[in-house]
Amino acid sequence: MADAPLASRVATFVRSALAGGAATAVDLAVLAVAVGLLHVPAPLANGPAALAGAVVQFFGNRGFAFRSKGPLGKQAALFAAAEAVTLFLNVTLFQLVATRWPLGVAGALVARAVTTNLVFVSWSYPVWTRVFAERPIARAPA
Repeated sequence: MADAPLASRVATFVRSALAGGAATAVDLAVLAVAVGLLHVPAPLANGPAALAGAVVQFFGNRGFAFRSKGPLGKQAALFAAAEAVTLFLNVTLFQLVATRWPLGVAGALVARAVTTNLVFVSWSYPVWTRVFAERPIARAPA
């Protein structure tokens, strides 16, 4: 990936951001349907909604953003591990902001957007470039 031309790297980054937007939309849609239409309590709907978003995030980045054809199982396991760290970083960074400044609804939403984007740029995307990297096939010496 680092050897790719700048325009290619930027295009991959933009596609990854779009995949993230789609994942967020799915997460919110599942949450809205579960709570609003099915009357599932929000705490119970949170997990399935987040999982649906994570599945879209994985396949969106694998197929659309990085156009990877690497080993699905290995990539899924690495992605899950990376997302565990992402969750920790998102919660921790937001907590640091929220405990230092009083946040109303708008402030909390802005803080969440800023902190999750910082985590995306500084952690998630750089790690995903490795998770979804195409490995050259080793050839036996002739």
